Amino acid sequence: MSRLLKNIFLIFTVFLFCLTLVYAEDITITTYYPSPYGSYKNLNIYNIDESTTQTDFTQGVTKAGLLITTELTDTAYTPGIFWSTSNNNATKPKAGIYLRESSASGTSMYFGTSNAYATGITNNAVIIDPSGNVGIGAAPGAKLAISSLGAANNLLRFDIDRPWKFRNTGTGGTTVLELMSEIDSKQFRIVSDNGTTRAMEVLVSSTAASNRVYLVPDGGYVGIGMSPSYALDVTGQIRMSGASGVPVKYVLDVAEVIPVADDVEEGDVACIDNTVEKYQFAKSKIPDSPLVVGVISSTKKNSKSIPALFIGDSEQKQKDNPNQKYKYLTIAGQIAVKVCLEGGAIKKGDLLTTSSVSGYAMKSQKKQLGTLIGKALEDFDGKDGEKGIIIALLNLM
Repeated sequence: MSRLLKNIFLIFTVFLFCLTLVYAEDITITTYYPSPYGSYKNLNIYNIDESTTQTDFTQGVTKAGLLITTELTDTAYTPGIFWSTSNNNATKPKAGIYLRESSASGTSMYFGTSNAYATGITNNAVIIDPSGNVGIGAAPGAKLAISSLGAANNLLRFDIDRPWKFRNTGTGGTTVLELMSEIDSKQFRIVSDNGTTRAMEVLVSSTAASNRVYLVPDGGYVGIGMSPSYALDVTGQIRMSGASGVPVKYVLDVAEVIPVADDVEEGDVACIDNTVEKYQFAKSKIPDSPLVVGVISSTKKNSKSIPALFIGDSEQKQKDNPNQKYKYLTIAGQIAVKVCLEGGAIKKGDLLTTSSVSGYAMKSQKKQLGTLIGKALEDFDGKDGEKGIIIALLNLM
């Protein structure tokens, strides 16, 4: 008798389900069934109709594990999957996944969350547009767009051994985008003070001006420890170590780009060229020349000297004036200079001047002011030949 009642109950249930399909607008599936038939907590969809071809799922619906079918209404939001709780604002969704369809652009997918249960879904947490662009907090305008308006809102966090985070501070025209360490507050800041005063800052340890590097949009100015008014403004000391990859035994100089005759090379003693009308410099050719201006600097890493500071751009000058040759002239510092024995053996501390050997310096015998280029810092006795290269301290006298 009991078995007969069970069968009758099942038939009646199926009948009611069919009526529901015909007359009801809502269908509710519950995963709890009263005793004595047990309590079920899971709703499972079992489908083993798999395929190794992606288009079987992206271009057809016959293999769908769960298929939600709606009607297309242009720019309307479609029914989706939503979550609610029966004991807390049961009529309001706590989260959801739904679509917005457009016959012009395609389908966007929304992932919504709530921080106010009495209201329902309050945030478009993630939006994926028809092109696959992803927006967090707002519709995407790029492959990945993050929206978080308001001061001190964290945008992105890198949870590594030394955590870093992107955040914005300030509002309106004074908004700042910061990449900040959560350990010691070191910061990299992109500043938008109406685009006129500062464009970028790097802060070290504290927010004091002396711990900042500034980049300014107008003129591309750079400030270290101060807001710049010139191409480079520095508060504090400057140390230059020269180019990387150069030999251990080398010296540094300060060099300025100049126009030169075609045969001028690194290490040559240079003089004002009074044989041509145009402004240029040439190799020295006579002893004790009053036209001497210094020594041509080397830019090669295997040289005994190399500039630590370049004034001007020889390559750009060459492009602008292809018919004119350009080199760097040492105007201060230690320099590798070509020397000969015309004035005798050279000892450290000897004053140097021009010689009759084109481009070569010699020991000065006359010590005449206006003809001296500096002091020798190395000996040269000619054991390896009458010509050589030594280091000298440039000091025009």
